[in-house]
Amino acid sequence: MSDKKRQALRNFYNLPVRTPSSSTVSTSRSVSNGSNLYSSEESNAKEIDPAFSNSDFDINVYLKSLQHKLSPNEVLLRQKQLVSSIQEISGDHKSLVYNHYTHLLHASSAIESLSKDLNDLLPELQKFEEEQVDGPVMASESSSS
Repeated sequence: MSDKKRQALRNFYNLPVRTPSSSTVSTSRSVSNGSNLYSSEESNAKEIDPAFSNSDFDINVYLKSLQHKLSPNEVLLRQKQLVSSIQEISGDHKSLVYNHYTHLLHASSAIESLSKDLNDLLPELQKFEEEQVDGPVMASESSSS
């Protein structure tokens, strides 16, 4: 998922933005105007290796390049960052699924309520329709006599 789409979803669902120093996913939510989220998201995007977005990404090649470029401590730090990112994305996914499920439940109960109300009104509407059809006929018959 692109950073812009992820940011748009976070803004829409008011999800928190992970700070680079946090190692766990925050569950607190805050209302924001969105302007400070873009700068924070841009800094997070700089940390993410663009190789992950490549369609021909190969994990083995990536890991070998990390072994040659980074010290063991840097590899462990990178692993911690990746685990944190995965947990954040997983949390975002769960939040989105929960929100959509909640909306689905509300819509389902609204449809059920409308259906029940319609079933209650249907006999009255049929009675009213019969009165309207029978009423003008009787009035025209009495005026012609």
